[in-house]
Amino acid sequence: MNHFELLFKDITGQDFTPFYLEHKPKLTWHLSKFTQNLEEAEDFAEEAFIQGLHKLEQYDPHKGAQIHTWIYTIGKHLVIKNWKEKQKIPAISLDKEYDDNLTLSSFIAYEDTSHEQLDEIEYLRKAQLCEEAIYSLPEKYREVMIMRELKKLQYKDIAKNLNRNLSTVKSQIKKGRSLVMKRVERKFKSIKENGLEQKPINLESKFAVI
Repeated sequence: MNHFELLFKDITGQDFTPFYLEHKPKLTWHLSKFTQNLEEAEDFAEEAFIQGLHKLEQYDPHKGAQIHTWIYTIGKHLVIKNWKEKQKIPAISLDKEYDDNLTLSSFIAYEDTSHEQLDEIEYLRKAQLCEEAIYSLPEKYREVMIMRELKKLQYKDIAKNLNRNLSTVKSQIKKGRSLVMKRVERKFKSIKENGLEQKPINLESKFAVI
């Protein structure tokens, strides 16, 4: 055994190799729900065990989390971090109603890094629900929301394409965003409370959320 494996056994009372062989397939399957790619999930799982083994001094068994849960959290963090780095979308305040650089992505951006990593997964779920909600809007809102939030068009270009007044377009986008957020929060609350089956999170969605 190397130093880290000896430390692992000293802290957990388990041998690392059998622990790894038991839990790596489970973690790979778990992460594949978010990556939608088994090979990528396996890479993240492998890295999670490596990092976990080298960061054992940060693990505190007295805080209640089992060692495999702690490593699973590291794995989820790696997936989210990798995905965030691909997006690079700044979070913007809700108060900026008509900023032409503002998209609905910013409204549900994950800004508080002090939260558990599971919260970030929940925000990714909201991102997917947002895209679904846009397509279910009444037509006058759906058109402008698709152009603005999914196709990333400027307000002035949307107004020109639809032959509408610019102020009307801005108002409809504001209303559309409000409708989407209400629907998403309602549906997300129902999923959490009733334990409804959730579809895999689509990290390749046109909807980019951090």
